[in-house]
Amino acid sequence: MAAVGSPVKAAAAPLTGTLSVDVVRATDLLACDRNGKSDPFVVIQPVVRKGTPRSRPVSAKTSVRKKDLNPVWTETLVFSFIKVTELLVKVMDWDLIGSDDVCGQTRVTLTDHDLYAGTPRRVLLDLEPQGTLQVVFRFSDASCLFGLDLTTICNRELQSVPWIVQKCISCVEANGLQREGVYRVPGVSAKVEELKQAFIADAAAAEIDHTEHNVNIAASLLKLFLRELPEPVLTNALHDAICEAAELPDGPEKFERFQRLLARLPPSHLQTAKAIVQHLARVLEFESVNKMTKQNLALCFSPSLLTPACTDQDRGESPSAHMVAQMTQLRQQSLAVSYLVTHTDVFDYEPAEDVDRVDSFEGFGRRHSASANASLMFEETTQDTEGNLSFQDFRRLAYDLGVFIEPTDHEDFNKIDADNDGWIGWDEFQAWWACSSAVWNLEPERQKALTQAISYFRYFDADESGSLCSFEFQELHTDLIRCGYEIHEAHDKCFQDLDLDRNGTISFNEFVSWMIAQEFVSTPSLVGVRTSGVRCLQHKCKKCKNASTNNICRSL
Repeated sequence: MAAVGSPVKAAAAPLTGTLSVDVVRATDLLACDRNGKSDPFVVIQPVVRKGTPRSRPVSAKTSVRKKDLNPVWTETLVFSFIKVTELLVKVMDWDLIGSDDVCGQTRVTLTDHDLYAGTPRRVLLDLEPQGTLQVVFRFSDASCLFGLDLTTICNRELQSVPWIVQKCISCVEANGLQREGVYRVPGVSAKVEELKQAFIADAAAAEIDHTEHNVNIAASLLKLFLRELPEPVLTNALHDAICEAAELPDGPEKFERFQRLLARLPPSHLQTAKAIVQHLARVLEFESVNKMTKQNLALCFSPSLLTPACTDQDRGESPSAHMVAQMTQLRQQSLAVSYLVTHTDVFDYEPAEDVDRVDSFEGFGRRHSASANASLMFEETTQDTEGNLSFQDFRRLAYDLGVFIEPTDHEDFNKIDADNDGWIGWDEFQAWWACSSAVWNLEPERQKALTQAISYFRYFDADESGSLCSFEFQELHTDLIRCGYEIHEAHDKCFQDLDLDRNGTISFNEFVSWMIAQEFVSTPSLVGVRTSGVRCLQHKCKKCKNASTNNICRSL
């Protein structure tokens, strides 16, 4: 395994956090079928130590490339894990009938790369028995529990509500519901810090004894955890709307408004808010004993559940105006939390699947970056020392990215070449890509499904003419269905719909536009069933007039 670039300092500690792996390309892979080809896909799995909470996902894989020993992917795989030092990386040859064969594999020791620096690390992996795989690592450290966002914590712990919230609530409910001043009386600072460190070390294994003297410690730790969240449980995005809803008079309109707003929370935020509010409602049931009214509970928790982010406008206010605004917000926040505690059934609302959820605060690794993938491919394609593209390089890169450009279409090239120097630089390419990247504007799963379909089109387009005849499209149509794409129309009907100019062929760009418009481009069985036959390179069609064979070989 060789790292591209200068040597880096090793980091000894295992990694805890989010790792984004950009799978770029493989070269010189082992041929696994009798025709000297492979259908490769990449599988990456964190090597989890015995006794360590498992990562999510346990493994991830790219889409399949068709009959290619030098495939290009530029796909991003994301992992959230705890105390991982190694990745198992395999390039597999997908097989319909038997088990998948290994084209090449290696183990990556993550601590050999300075991932804590936060910058992308490009690495060239040597595969056994042969071949190389180029990847880019991007790591977001999450080794400390406090100060992380809820979504990252829940993904890492495989919980809908963080362990620390569950265990603190459990302790208070076991012995503290009747404790006077619960959540108002602080715990001993040294004990709170000791318990905090236990959760940082291993939240799943940390234990809180359900004894009476631990109630205030658990209560203080829960409030501390919530205060240190970078995004409050009810989110910055919904703060103003929730405060406005709190001002409405009690009634159906107010109830429905809260239902709609809560339904927009990210899942981890929604489930955590529900757990806390339902817990506070149980505390309120013993109000006569513990002296914690709904107003007292709201004062204790509204700063943690509903604190707005400070804006530039806030910083520019006069001290008196800022104080008035803060007092108004505190009153509204208290009203909102009081309402939730006394109307816990507001969380029972089942939102529509297409509800417009707000974005949660997440690390960069969970945001799929199409422009980053395009940038990687641009760098890989440039052969000029200045980092520019010739016309032929540009055509090849555009085809890889889902846009076919005719060999004679220099007019578009000249339009993109803004400085008329005969080359396309990164800025010029990026400007064109922003207007032409319909494929890459899809969400990641749809994008992965579509890029696999595009690679299949290119396989059947043996002469790289950017078009398929009826016979070639029939084979492609069969291949896509067997790979899990839910195409309900027969191939001849699809062909007629796509052949708009009625010239007997389907262009690559027409195919891509059609695939984007289809609802079935979602999550087919990406590494699933493929055609059981290997296509003969010779067949009788308009594009291959000299061919004499019109069948499909059944040998694998």
